[in-house]
Amino acid sequence: MSGLKTFLLGLFLCQPAMADTTPLAPQPGEELLYQFASCTGRFSALVEHQWMFDGDASEITIKEMQAMASIVDAILAADQGRRALNWRIEAKVAYRHLLSLTVFGPQTRGQIALKLRADRMLSDCRALLLG
Repeated sequence: MSGLKTFLLGLFLCQPAMADTTPLAPQPGEELLYQFASCTGRFSALVEHQWMFDGDASEITIKEMQAMASIVDAILAADQGRRALNWRIEAKVAYRHLLSLTVFGPQTRGQIALKLRADRMLSDCRALLLG
C-alpha cells in the first residue's frame, strides 16, 4: 500500500507541472497561424515516416513542409513564436501516432478509417499551398 500512496502523492504533486503541457487553444485571430503551424507539424511527421518507408517521396514532402513553415514565419507575430512551435509539435506527435496506427495497427476497418483520416488531414494541408 505504501507504493500506491507514493505514486498518488507523486501524481498529485506533479499536477502543477503537467498543467503547462496542455494544448494551447488558439486565441481569436490566431486560427490561421494555428492551422499553418499544425500542417507544418504534420508534414514534419510525414517526412520522418517516409524516411522509413519511402525515402524518395520525402523530398517532395520536405519542400511542402518548408513552404508551410515559411508561411508560418510570414504571419508570425513576435509574441506568438512559442505558441506556434507548441502547435507544430503537438500536431507532429499526433500525426506520427496516427501514421504508426495505420502501419502497425491491426488490419481492421478501423485501420482503414484511420488511413483515410490521415490522408484527409494531409490533403487539407496541401490545399492551403499554392501550386
